[in-house]
Amino acid sequence: MNPLSAGVNRTLHSLRTGDRRGLFWGVFLLLFGFWRNRRKRGREVLKKTTVKPGETLVIRGTTLGDAGQGPSPPPPVQTL
Repeated sequence: MNPLSAGVNRTLHSLRTGDRRGLFWGVFLLLFGFWRNRRKRGREVLKKTTVKPGETLVIRGTTLGDAGQGPSPPPPVQTL
């Protein structure tokens, strides 16, 4: 569910019918949708890779406690 589109639909429907409770929830959904989209602005793609059939892609990340330990050894490769 997209809060912005649901909020617009519910707000316009409530304005037509005169439903105050629906209008409240429609405005709430609109504000929540704007707030949620504002938080996503800081995201960016770090690396884009195309993986061909048969290749393996390993994604590693660190958590807050693992930041000083360096890279971890690669996992064993399994062939099928």
